[in-house]
Amino acid sequence: ETDAVLDIPYTDFKETVLQQQIPIYLRHQLKRANGNISKAAEFAGQQRPNFRRLMKKYGVTSDEF
Repeated sequence: ETDAVLDIPYTDFKETVLQQQIPIYLRHQLKRANGNISKAAEFAGQQRPNFRRLMKKYGVTSDEF
């Protein structure tokens, strides 16, 4: 339940929100870039290796686009 997440410690809440939102953000940038990782990284203000690391961590692949 959504309200239950509001009753957890802030650090846990922050991590939960990030775990949910970062993959959405990465996919959005990749969609904007038509699957081009270098361009998506540029849109996100990240260096390509950092963007790739985030993709791997959150299970996002460029072939979805």
